Amino acid sequence: ILFGLVIGTISVVIGATLGACVIFLIARTALGDSLAQKAGHFVKKIEAELKNNELAYLFILRLVPIFPFFIVNIAPALLGVKLRNYIISTAFGIIPGSFVYVSVGVGASEILARGDELPLSGLMTQPKVFLPIMGLIILSIIPIIYKKTIKSQPTKTRL
Repeated sequence: ILFGLVIGTISVVIGATLGACVIFLIARTALGDSLAQKAGHFVKKIEAELKNNELAYLFILRLVPIFPFFIVNIAPALLGVKLRNYIISTAFGIIPGSFVYVSVGVGASEILARGDELPLSGLMTQPKVFLPIMGLIILSIIPIIYKKTIKSQPTKTRL
């Protein structure tokens, strides 16, 4: 609402990336053991994939919300991910979601700037709000499609 679409999205990405990095560093140092216990089996699921291709897998975890956000923030720290890879994958992986959320705010701002009321009942009919919300819906469907695709692929047996 305050900065517009481009500056707003950049600001959100920078702020969210910095916040995630703080959590990453806290998890890697002071609270690592207690967080590892709370994260439990989620960390084990991520661990095997991270070892294959750290940067690409972290990017997918950010782009496609398969696991809860807080797990994606702390699990890499507990598994020894390089801070550089964590920062890069976080910054680029959260751009689409951040863009959509900021778009909703910009749409609401434009409605208010026209002097119109922002009633919740008519909010969804405004293209500047409706289209970004459709983007959020599409982003939320991606994990379902991803899981269905992975489950439908036959598993390869190793000899």
